[in-house]
Parts: sequence; C-alpha cells; structure tokens
Amino acid sequence: MGKSPRLEDVMMTDGLPMPWNNLQHSLEIGEDYTVGAKKIAAFLVNVEEAIPLDELFDMLFASTPPREWFEFMIVCMLDTGYSDSEVARNVLRLHCMRRLFMRIKAGVTVDRQEEELYRKVLSFAEVRNIPEFLGLTFFTRELVEIIIRQGRIGESHRRLLVGLIRLEAQALKIRIDRLSDSIDAYSMKEMGRMLPIIKRLDENLLETEHLADSIERNVDLGRASMTLAGALKAGSFEKWVDKMGKGGEVRALKEALLLQHLKCAPTRSVVALLSLYRWVFEANGISVSPGVWAERALELYDNGRFKIDLGNVIDQLRDHLQNAGAWIEGTIASGSFSDRLYSQWIGTNGLSRPLDRKEETEEREKQLTVRQLVYRFVGNESVMYRLLDNPEIFGAPGIVEYIAKNSRSVMVLSKIASNNHLYAGPNNDGVPKALLTNPSSIPLSLLRIFFKPSFFSTAELRRLVDAYSSMRPEVIAEIREYVEDEEE
Repeated sequence: MGKSPRLEDVMMTDGLPMPWNNLQHSLEIGEDYTVGAKKIAAFLVNVEEAIPLDELFDMLFASTPPREWFEFMIVCMLDTGYSDSEVARNVLRLHCMRRLFMRIKAGVTVDRQEEELYRKVLSFAEVRNIPEFLGLTFFTRELVEIIIRQGRIGESHRRLLVGLIRLEAQALKIRIDRLSDSIDAYSMKEMGRMLPIIKRLDENLLETEHLADSIERNVDLGRASMTLAGALKAGSFEKWVDKMGKGGEVRALKEALLLQHLKCAPTRSVVALLSLYRWVFEANGISVSPGVWAERALELYDNGRFKIDLGNVIDQLRDHLQNAGAWIEGTIASGSFSDRLYSQWIGTNGLSRPLDRKEETEEREKQLTVRQLVYRFVGNESVMYRLLDNPEIFGAPGIVEYIAKNSRSVMVLSKIASNNHLYAGPNNDGVPKALLTNPSSIPLSLLRIFFKPSFFSTAELRRLVDAYSSMRPEVIAEIREYVEDEEE
C-alpha cells in the first residue's frame, strides 16, 4: 500500500508548494544575508521534524522556484562575514584617514567634522606628514599580525590600535553621511545607482566597529564562520548536508555548502563570483540553476583570489571583466576583490549581475522596490531619515513598521513618533507597538501619545508589557503607571 499524500502535497498555493511558500513569503530579497540565513535555518529545523530533508528539497526543485528568489536563498545559505584578521588587515590601511591627510596637505578645504577628526589624529598618533602616516599604518598592521600569532600585545600598543581603528571608523562614517546626504530620496534611479556603494561602506563600518570592540576587550580575533551552520546547531554540518538528498539539482547546492563551510569565503566575494559564472553560462547560451553558479564560484575561490580559463567566450566577457578589475592574459582571467570594485560585480539587489547590460537595466528597475530599499538601507540613519519623507515609503503597507522595529537610530525613530502620517492609518497600524517595544532610547515624551485608547486599550497595554519583557524599563514603568491611573 503506497504512502498517503500529505495535505501540503495536494494544496495549491500562490507560489512555491507548502511548506516552502511560508519561507518564500518571509524571505524577501534585499534583507540582510545574515538575517535571511537565520530565517532559513529556523524554517529547516522546524519543518524537518515533519518532512525529511531529501523530500523537502525534492519538492523545492520540482516546483521550479523563481530564479531571483532562489539565488537570494542560496546566497543567504552561504552567508559568512570576513574574519576579524581579514577585517583588520583591510581597516589598518587607514584608507579614509590617509585620504583626509592627503587632501589637507594638498590644501583642499575640508568641513568642520573633517578638520576636527584631523586634529584628533594629530594629537593621538603624533604624525605630521604622509610618510609618517604611512609608517604608522605599517606599524599597526604589524601589531595585528602579532595578535593573530600570539593573541596579545602590550597595553599601550592595544590602546593605539583601538584608537586608530575608531578614528578610521569616524572618517568612514563622515564619508558615508556625505554620500547619503547627496542622494535624491525621491529618485529610484539615483537610489539604485548609489545603493551598492553605500551598502558596502555601511558593512565596512560595522566590521570596523566590531573589530575595535574585539581588540579593546582582548577577545581573540576570530575566523569567519557560516551563519547557517551556526544557526542550525547540528552536531555535524557535513552530516546535515548529506541528509538533503543525492539526486539531480540538489547535488550542486550541497557541494557549494560544503565548500563554503571549508573556505568561508566572504559573502560579497561569493556573489561576485556568481556573477562571473552567470556571465560564462550566458555567454555560452546555457541555462543552469544558480546552485551550479554557486558550486563553481566556491570551487574557484582561493583565499580572496580567482583564476579561470574562459576559452572562446573571453572576447564576450572582456569589457565586463576589465571594468571589474580583473587581469586578462590570453584567455585567462584572474584577480581579487576590493571595496572599490565590488559594485562592478554585484547588482543593486545584492545578487549577481546579468551579462546583457540592457537586461541589467530592466532587471534593476524591476527589482529596486521601495521595500528592498528599506531592507538594505535600514541601518543608515541619514538615508532612512530622508526616505521617510517619500510618500512611496509611508504609503506602503508595513514599511514604516519595519523601520520602527529594526532601526536603532533615535533620530529616525523620533521622526516616526512625531509625525501622524508615519504612525497612523491602516498602512502603519503596527508602528505604535514597534516603537514602544524598540530598545532604542526614544524620548518618553514622544511615546506617551500611544498610551491612548485610540491606539491601545488598557488591557492591550497590560498584555504588551507582559509579552515584551525586553522592553525598556522606563517604558514599562510609564505604561504601568498609566494603566493604574486609568483603572482607579
């Protein structure tokens, strides 16, 4: 007697078959890769209790998932950051501060923030000219190498290292703010052009600040690790991957996961090499799954570098590769990735770029939705603050709520709490709750308006306090005081 079909096997959905449609609805292109990886891990852990992994992935591939969404899912599954040591070697080029030094020494007028930062550097590091500054960068990189080899350095050297990294972070933040302030928040085309650059710099800033914190706390500089592998909490990642099945299209995805677990290539480098293999296959007129691109990309990645023989498609790819900084000799293309060049390899949506530039333009215009902009810019205070003036933002259901939940900028959150059109109406009905439960220090004077019955009954406020024990203590106290007064 054959197996009885499961309910999800016979139910129709508006996308992928159940239960994959649940992940499809929750995993939205443009989200942070790490957030996406954790969503995928939670989904797989929960579903695996009812459906074996091999059957689950058979269902996915049999349903022909949308290419763009499937590529995003794969990139999230492969997500890993830079290792602390890689970040340190990159940050301690002190590129932003060196650029500032060179501008000032050349007589270029700088603004007040840059002038203040320059004076901080002079007083902290006691350097007066470019050669001395270059010598300082060499010395600090040597200190990092000592940390990597021995784990510790002297206290005075540690303070020097942390101080310089924090000053570099300040210089980088000034650059990000300047770029962000220059964007026309009403122009989707302009946002699309600047998005990859600013997103990359935002990521660099987070990595730089994390590095300074790690060295200040005397924490060992860590190796990069796969987000998915950590979130699954499986005893053996290799054994977990083996349970995904053995046939057809799942093989390439499995191989990519195992290679990434071994190599821990930075996610941006993985996406860049996805573009390379997308170009190769498109130039050859071959249509394959993004899982195959991923497998080939991880095979090619070699400690930050790549080298590939492109054979008879070299001429079709030459302009793309040279614009992206690759070195070409005969039919061999080789190179590495740098912050300056990532935007040539990675599309506006954070995924691979197509070979056809006309197709790329059409794809960018189609893909760059308001929701994707918010997902990718939510950590950028300047951009978020200005985007909130755009009717496409506050007029879209759930967008301001997402910002109110995920932003940690008091300036941005205070703007939402101060403007009726940002927290009221059916499109924004989840905003008051998101503001009350946000851990950031939004002024209580702005939050008190949401205690009114037009937003919450006293019973709902009481349940809110009980359900969100992580709320700020002062917010909990204010709500309890209000509830008690109302019930007297």
